[in-house]
Amino acid sequence: RQPLDPTLGVRSVHSLVLALARAWAWSRVGRGGMDNEEEDGLQGGEPFSGPAGPLLEDLRVQMFDQGGFCSRVADDPRAEVIYERIAEWLAEVAEQGPDSPAGCSVSSAASSPSRAAAPPSWTEYVRRTQASVQRRAASLDARGGPRVVRKYHSGGALWHVDLADWQGRHRARLLYDATSLEVSEVRLVGGSGEELRYTSESFGAKGSLLRVHLDRARASCAQLGRSGASKQHQQRARQSVELLFAAALLPGLERLIQREADEGRQLVPPSEDLIEMDVEQIVALLDVA
Repeated sequence: RQPLDPTLGVRSVHSLVLALARAWAWSRVGRGGMDNEEEDGLQGGEPFSGPAGPLLEDLRVQMFDQGGFCSRVADDPRAEVIYERIAEWLAEVAEQGPDSPAGCSVSSAASSPSRAAAPPSWTEYVRRTQASVQRRAASLDARGGPRVVRKYHSGGALWHVDLADWQGRHRARLLYDATSLEVSEVRLVGGSGEELRYTSESFGAKGSLLRVHLDRARASCAQLGRSGASKQHQQRARQSVELLFAAALLPGLERLIQREADEGRQLVPPSEDLIEMDVEQIVALLDVA
């Protein structure tokens, strides 16, 4: 697959902005600012691959080029970045199929109402965030400084771990409890300097609706990877993805953008920062809206 050409397939102004943002992020690969996992999400070719690709692209066109979802934020470039990041992930789930570790765990959760309704734990979010930071532990920024820096209390206990981007700008901090030595808070910093904070309380029942829809969409897309998947499977997957965005993700984004207007500060990171966030980080952002 070839790097994204921002002049191809642009059918609207917000699509142009999205394409330019993705091209900007892709250009950083040549400067050593991204690892292989970040590169994978910024390559062009077909918008979405695998058995779920056609329906995910069709929904993207319906949602952003045709205004089919009647969302007030459909013209915001960040909305399409969020869609593409999550759709890329769903496409990967479909390619892996229901027999993969991700597919099996989702299918099991979908078959059990009690498990499907339970949002992922704070512990799991911290584990993924720590893994993301650790992957960059040996990386240097453009000025030769370390991208990951650890600070300790005078007694030797870990205080916090900071992550910088390739330009050396502070982007994340994991704060550790001095008694339990566990992560007590995760802070993410956008390109504009706005800080988002997440604690165990951010993963309460208030956000469970979004995560239930996410789990159902993931389960139905995983079934498309099964040999001989029927039209009924296709229809079920399409409906679950539509509900995920129409009933959960877009309303959460609308609330955050309305708060941006009311409070005069940025709450949703710009497109170039959203491109670098994984699905769990995006969901956590919208789950507290």
